[in-house]
Amino acid sequence: MSKLLNIDAAIIVFFMLIFIPPVASGFVLSKYVSGRIVEEKTNKLYGIANTLDKLLTSDYDTILEKYNMQNASKEDKIKVLSKELSPVSDTVVSGFKDTGIGYYSKELDAIITYSPSEKMNWTIGMPISKNHNGREAMATKQWISYRGGELVWGNGIAVFFPIIRNNESIGYIWAVELDENINKELFPMYVNIAIAVSILIGIGIAVFSILLFKYNDKKYIRSLNDYIKCISSDNSIRLPQMQGIYGEINNTINLLSNQFIEQKEIETRMLKAENMLVGSFITLSIAHEIKNPLMSIKGFSDLIKESSSDNSIIKYTKIISDETERINKLIGNLLSVSKKNDVINEKHCINNLINESVSLLLPNFRRHNVSYTIKSSQDYYIICDSNRFKQIILNMLLNSLSAFDGRDNNKIEITLSDTAESGMLSVSIKDNGCGIPDYIMQDIFQPFWTTKSNSTGLGLFIVKSFIDSMGWQLHVSSLKDLWTCFTITMPYIKEY
Repeated sequence: MSKLLNIDAAIIVFFMLIFIPPVASGFVLSKYVSGRIVEEKTNKLYGIANTLDKLLTSDYDTILEKYNMQNASKEDKIKVLSKELSPVSDTVVSGFKDTGIGYYSKELDAIITYSPSEKMNWTIGMPISKNHNGREAMATKQWISYRGGELVWGNGIAVFFPIIRNNESIGYIWAVELDENINKELFPMYVNIAIAVSILIGIGIAVFSILLFKYNDKKYIRSLNDYIKCISSDNSIRLPQMQGIYGEINNTINLLSNQFIEQKEIETRMLKAENMLVGSFITLSIAHEIKNPLMSIKGFSDLIKESSSDNSIIKYTKIISDETERINKLIGNLLSVSKKNDVINEKHCINNLINESVSLLLPNFRRHNVSYTIKSSQDYYIICDSNRFKQIILNMLLNSLSAFDGRDNNKIEITLSDTAESGMLSVSIKDNGCGIPDYIMQDIFQPFWTTKSNSTGLGLFIVKSFIDSMGWQLHVSSLKDLWTCFTITMPYIKEY
């Protein structure tokens, strides 16, 4: 009887060791995943609010002056501002499901826009409470985030972004996303965690069953032990096919592992699709506003050139005209991230394209005290769109310049090398800047992800999009505080 009790106690202890650690780990992991999702949503909402701030190119008073409404009543001012700004916020919010955004005026103490307008137009003109988070954002001149249920839009996450003009807060912008939308994204995460916990429990039960009924088969136990050690670092490993009960156990564990991997792949594709959608809508929103002044600049420069007989003026106005046309084409390339435009792929000397790109940044190199070298044993020719390729090089060089902040002895080295056997050409851009920490390396190509306060976070995203569209390869290596190297690998045309 005593031995039976000892066995029963051992079984109970063993089952506790199987179930408690995976369940506890799953709980902790679910909390961590939830926190990360909330953080990512907060960053997305910040990006939307920051975009609205940039689209408000002047201030509320300037809009009122435009319509001669400086001395109008409060209600009339609100109507004019709402009519001017509602299309802007409606355009931006149209790409984000279950999201609400808008402008608030501190002077008028009133909501100016709340998009989508067809759903939230009734809030226009309403004031905010004295303890509203927007007042804190305006007072501190710092953006803040909030998650709770006391929001007009509903339960969710909100970002309050102060509108600063002439170092004064004139209002704030908010962006809100409903918990319902967030929970939809958390659900597959929780499913993944549940599957992972099930895998661990299944493995534990399998081990227990083997120890209980087949403890003499040491070879099988060692194979399970090796699998448990390796599965966390390499999810491609599978248990071997076997006969009998061992084979059934292996097949069950392998099936659970496959389901877990498939869920992770679906999650990755969904996240990438969402980021591409964000990039598309923001790009389309700002491109039109940039094109109009560019055409004015080009038109006036051409007019000056035609009306002047001074050779130096003709020379400089031609440069202005050529560069504005190039910028206009680059905007078209930016739009190609959002929609498929015509791309002109022709044969080009890559050495010339790199030299042209570098020459455009020479003033920046001098300002940052940067020396550069271009190493190439010959001229190489590739098939590409010249404007896209120069945009890739410019963005990578600008990324290197941003890594030199406050440093001395700054160097950039551009190296062209080929592998004749494979017909592939490598273009490397290496700098001795601050480097990229390992823990953010996987995020640097995500849209709107940046560590710089004055950056849009689109530069490297565009670089990666263009390179992927050409079927080329991009590799990044870095050592913190020492160097960073971007390497593009592409086919080239062999000249005989």
